[in-house]
Amino acid sequence: MAQDGLLGGNLVARTTGDPMTVLPAVKAAIWSVNKDQRLTGDTLTLEGYMDKLIAQRRFNMALLDPLSEN
Repeated sequence: MAQDGLLGGNLVARTTGDPMTVLPAVKAAIWSVNKDQRLTGDTLTLEGYMDKLIAQRRFNMALLDPLSEN
């Protein structure tokens, strides 16, 4: 059964120091296994991922805050 390439996924890597400095080595390791592997999407730190995840909720709460009774 051939892989159709429609499934996505996430890769998480634990690092010490600045995680973006490890990114080229991670990409090189992936491409050493499969040189045709496409890497798409955002490259984020865990903090950046969490910020993106809760951004809409934070925005909604900021809009509702002035309407709350004090």
